[in-house]
Amino acid sequence: MHHFLITRFTHRTLNSSVLSHNAFSLFFNYRYFSVSNTNHHHKDENFTLSSFVKSCGLSPEATLKLSKRLQIKNPNSPNAVIQLLKTYGFSDSQLRSVVKKLPFLLLSNAEKTLLPKLKFFDSIGVSSTDLPKILIGNCAFLSTSLKNNLIPRYEITRSLVRNDDEVVSVMKHWSRNFYNNSMLNDSIPNIEVLRKLGLPQSSISLLVSNFPNVAFGNHSKFVESVNTVKEMGFDPLKTYFVLALQVIAKMDKETWESKLKLFEKFGWSRDICLSAHSKSILSI
Repeated sequence: MHHFLITRFTHRTLNSSVLSHNAFSLFFNYRYFSVSNTNHHHKDENFTLSSFVKSCGLSPEATLKLSKRLQIKNPNSPNAVIQLLKTYGFSDSQLRSVVKKLPFLLLSNAEKTLLPKLKFFDSIGVSSTDLPKILIGNCAFLSTSLKNNLIPRYEITRSLVRNDDEVVSVMKHWSRNFYNNSMLNDSIPNIEVLRKLGLPQSSISLLVSNFPNVAFGNHSKFVESVNTVKEMGFDPLKTYFVLALQVIAKMDKETWESKLKLFEKFGWSRDICLSAHSKSILSI
């Protein structure tokens, strides 16, 4: 989101009991908003903005701060935000969750700031069922720039997989970490390692869309894991290679070495251990 509209306001003194119980009702207990029936088949509901925001579980301090900001803005702004999110599949409980995580979302310009982002998600095939889960999983999707943050990350991910459905899968599996720096710094070098080994795109897409925490992990650790899987004898041309890779990448080096030593205690050589593991991922 490009920025929040923040305006100076005059401080008012409120005692702690008012702060904790009805800061919002001071300003909004007379306001109602109606959510119209949409193409996502949501029923009309009428309820006070005051009651809704208080039900989000915000701290008294956050409630007071937000109420002051809302008091001096266009009173239709919060209603427009909530109405728009409803249109794109948010239930009441999901609205409460996202507002609790990102209270000042209610100050956003629904038409200019939020709608372009929601349209973007719709354009790449994110369903109205998945969209709220993705956005609640990482509010950075709503609070950062579409042009400077979301689209560049989308384009990187899209270059690594076969279609938008697989990009959406990444967002679903990795929404909390989609804005990590590793997305920008490590993803392309990691996948380049696999492509140089000759992995088919189907295997790369499988890794990226289902195990993005591995595909976008630290590059040096990723290379180390790839080398371990190669040493075990897995064929890069087979799907089992990336399945073994995602197991090894999640395992620290000490754990892996301890597993090998355990087999060696039973008289197995290291080569035999690696050969056995290459025949069964479950043995890893």
